Amino acid sequence: MEIRFHDEATPTSRARPYGDNGCLLNYTWGPERIADYAQLTQTKLMTRSLWRLNLPSEAEGKFLSGAARWQNEKGELGPWSDIQTVVIA
Repeated sequence: MEIRFHDEATPTSRARPYGDNGCLLNYTWGPERIADYAQLTQTKLMTRSLWRLNLPSEAEGKFLSGAARWQNEKGELGPWSDIQTVVIA
């Protein structure tokens, strides 16, 4: 699965916003949708606008839920996005 992220203020740009060192993604996969940020147990700091998420074959047909937020060069975090959920094909 490929995940792309961008700054909402510049949606056509594939670059991260100035002063940020990446996008922090919290995610999990399983048999049901996740609505609570605390249940997003996996964390990855994405430093490039294209990031590949490799999941095991048993994840197929399950739900992948995730939320992201920007992190600046000082390690300070922005607000969380809404939790987004997709079915893994």
